[in-house]
Amino acid sequence: ELARSLRRVCAFQIDLPAIAGFHGRRESKQARHLLEAGLATAVATDAHQVGDVQQSAQGLAWIDKKLGHATTVRLFEHAPRAILAGDMPD
Repeated sequence: ELARSLRRVCAFQIDLPAIAGFHGRRESKQARHLLEAGLATAVATDAHQVGDVQQSAQGLAWIDKKLGHATTVRLFEHAPRAILAGDMPD
């Protein structure tokens, strides 16, 4: 309930490798829960090397498969644009 309340005033950004399980099982479970519950605003990564890109691709694939392409577009394109414009995306 706290996360739902906070979601109205802050943006939850999820790390793509976390979705794929590269930060641990507990972290992956929580990242996926936030996505499935519709609480995540956007997803991103701070890739530093080729392996990071591969991990991110696995996170992207999970979102697209489990939540659908429309969700992928919202999390990667629409929401980040809204945040940069100073708006809180739905």
